[in-house]
Amino acid sequence: MKVNKYVNLIELNDLSLLLYHQVTKQYIIFDTLSKKVFYKAVAENSLPTHLKKELIQKYFIVADDYDEKLQLLTPVRNMFTYSTANLDIIVHLNYDCNLKCSYCYQNVITEKVVMNDKTEKDVIEFIRKIVLDKNPEYIYLNFIGGEPTLHTDKMIRIMQACNKLNKSFYFSAVSNGTFGNMKKIEELLHLGLNDYFITLDGARKDHDKYRVYESGKGSFSTIIRNLKRIQEKFPEINIKLNSNLNDENKKHVTELLDVLEVKEIKYPLLFSKVISTANGKFDKTIEDNDSFWYQAHNQAIHRGYDFKPYGREINLACMMKQTNCFIIGADGFLFSCIEAVGMNEFRQAHVNDYSSAMFEIIRSQAQNIKYAYDTCDSCEFLPNCDGGCYYKRSHDDFVCPKSSFENDSLMIIKEIFEVKS
Repeated sequence: MKVNKYVNLIELNDLSLLLYHQVTKQYIIFDTLSKKVFYKAVAENSLPTHLKKELIQKYFIVADDYDEKLQLLTPVRNMFTYSTANLDIIVHLNYDCNLKCSYCYQNVITEKVVMNDKTEKDVIEFIRKIVLDKNPEYIYLNFIGGEPTLHTDKMIRIMQACNKLNKSFYFSAVSNGTFGNMKKIEELLHLGLNDYFITLDGARKDHDKYRVYESGKGSFSTIIRNLKRIQEKFPEINIKLNSNLNDENKKHVTELLDVLEVKEIKYPLLFSKVISTANGKFDKTIEDNDSFWYQAHNQAIHRGYDFKPYGREINLACMMKQTNCFIIGADGFLFSCIEAVGMNEFRQAHVNDYSSAMFEIIRSQAQNIKYAYDTCDSCEFLPNCDGGCYYKRSHDDFVCPKSSFENDSLMIIKEIFEVKS
């Protein structure tokens, strides 16, 4: 027997041993056990019978000739990639925005299109057809922009049309948080929109450097005010706060945590890495070998924030390769990558082409994208990388994340479970 290569073995500070499975997301904690002793027990087949049986059933340990990628990762990934049980639809209502963020990936889009009435109707018809065709159990529809709340009338009409299909829709929106019309927020809530993803790039000083109105005025105070009002008026609304870390604000995560604590804003917090865009590198992008990722999470974890292991990484398969994921641009064209909306290289078919042979052929091309390196195939972190981000590779900005997984992600997982225990 051998330990499954997709299982992370992490020694915790209380001398216990954590086994975390990257494919199944299951974990087991053993009291007072070291990695060395566990590896030896598996190799010598000396584990207690009941424990060995459980570890085999949950794929923590496997036979010596077991091919983890071929026999486990690939079948599970295929179920995830080709399943129609869940349907993910991302609708870009617009490319215009009331903020001018210096690092925004949509800065590559020169024409700030707003979805017109005809395209809106085409998108609604596309959603109707695909839902009736695939008959999914759950449908996740996410509104994004630009800034989607600039066009709440469109959001309302699309949601009303979706609700007439009598299916299980889960609506969400990615917003910059500057929208504060409580009546509209309530109307959207009644239609089913109760999940928002809102960005705060640090405390006021940092945030207002990067997320500014066209006038140059910062947006921090507006967002904080809106968060407080929503938290008080609509406790049923779920908001995830996102903080995009760069080479400057990474040093001030503590200040952001202090502000959220003082303001009594109790929403979950996520961190993201500012990435380079196809039209040029943001000059404050952090190098991949920087330990900031662990340090930021470590501070937040010890303030009571909870994170999922590998929470911001690819889960089994990039959405580019998922047949159940549709990224719709403001012009009605589908794109294979959410970061590349508006770029011709990543443009697929139009929503009106659905059900045609060409639609399926064009969509299937993303399935054939190769891994970044030959070594990806045997890498133990493949479930959380899927062979490397193709968008980054397309403009020569990809660096293998293995060292980051080893030096940051595993340490973050250790902190998560040490705090829990």
